[in-house]
Amino acid sequence: MSSKLVILINVAMVINLAVNQASFGQPQAIQGIDIPEEIAPIVTSVATVDPQNTIDFVQRLPAGNDLVPIIIFVHGGHRYRSLENRTNASLNNPTITRLLEAGFGIVLPSFRSYEQFEANKVGPIDDVAAVLEALRSSPRVDPDSIIMMGHSSGGRMTLEIAARPDAPKVIIVSEPASTLLAELFPMPDPNVSREPFTPNLEIVANLEKYYTRDKQDIIEDKVQRISSPVLLIHSDIHQVNRANARILIPALTKYKKLTKEINYPGYGHGYINGSGGITEDILEMFINDIVTFSSRYISTQPQPLSY
Repeated sequence: MSSKLVILINVAMVINLAVNQASFGQPQAIQGIDIPEEIAPIVTSVATVDPQNTIDFVQRLPAGNDLVPIIIFVHGGHRYRSLENRTNASLNNPTITRLLEAGFGIVLPSFRSYEQFEANKVGPIDDVAAVLEALRSSPRVDPDSIIMMGHSSGGRMTLEIAARPDAPKVIIVSEPASTLLAELFPMPDPNVSREPFTPNLEIVANLEKYYTRDKQDIIEDKVQRISSPVLLIHSDIHQVNRANARILIPALTKYKKLTKEINYPGYGHGYINGSGGITEDILEMFINDIVTFSSRYISTQPQPLSY
């Protein structure tokens, strides 16, 4: 293969990665379910992270006063997503609306933006953890029925929070960014533009170079502190799955933290948001798998909406 062709392929893969990082912004092949707001109102709230920082979050809970199980959906990408973006997702995202219809309250937090080069920054993770803590005191929330579900970079954050004290009751991670979890990204040359996705292709293609013993220690230290049942869901197209097969799954297996793994083969990184070639049948299977797994561990069971 010529060097020119290799360059073209690599550029295309980097562009594809950048596009795939836009969790809620991808074109949807499958539409969300129209659930009237009187059945599940939209509420926006603010959680205090520390004396200098707060973070907003969107909630849609089934109307009423009963306790409901909660799914905190942590989006992918590395940038703060606006309330408008997350409100729209609560109304239109095919996975989020189907989980709401299944009887789960849905919570959509965001977090401070960061670069992949800043993989060890804890501020964005603290933001999501603050939303989790705020929900524990909500009169509608059973603390033993809080699920955290994260995709891509949000999956990495979910794993980080699961390794902290007072973790969610259940965690579900979709194609999590294990390269970030292991803090693999090197600091760039200060004279080089800090494009956020540039290093990822090189890292995944050269894991033997970057995944050193000290990085293995980092990810194993985090993984062995996970206390929640872990459902890992993924497809097999995006290169993040290669990293997970080499980095994350061996660590989860070594410390007996991988409760269940499900592969939905043949779909792109955006399958969780109704794109990447996913079909209606596979999405319904995906939702049923989440409901079945979560229901084993939570004390307040979801009650499907009727409307």
